[in-house]
Amino acid sequence: MYMSERRSDVVKKMAELVKAGATLLAYSCPVCGTPLLRLKSGEVYCVRCGKRVFIVKSDLEERSVLTSAVLEELRDTITSLLSDLVRNLREGKFSPGERIEVGREVLVWLEALERVNRLLREVSSGGSS
Repeated sequence: MYMSERRSDVVKKMAELVKAGATLLAYSCPVCGTPLLRLKSGEVYCVRCGKRVFIVKSDLEERSVLTSAVLEELRDTITSLLSDLVRNLREGKFSPGERIEVGREVLVWLEALERVNRLLREVSSGGSS
């Protein structure tokens, strides 16, 4: 019973997305087997998993997509860390001496973020920079 309700929810969500301009694809999700949709943004999406899916044609393309995904996750993590540091600085959670150390830490994370963004540009351009 629960499974059929879940399946019904997935079908309803797929119908909503198609009505909003998504396209049903001939491919299915490699994780759950649900038919995939191409959203208006161009992203391929699995409604059941609630995740973006990448369709690749070669091992090289798969490695590139995996590298990009890891770098994007790293970028998001660094951005989140920087956000936490800035919020804590703004809220006065550090002593004057600690603020100097936090400033150094912010610079290290900003440099890491710059490198990750550079690598993402290289990966997206096929490594030809």
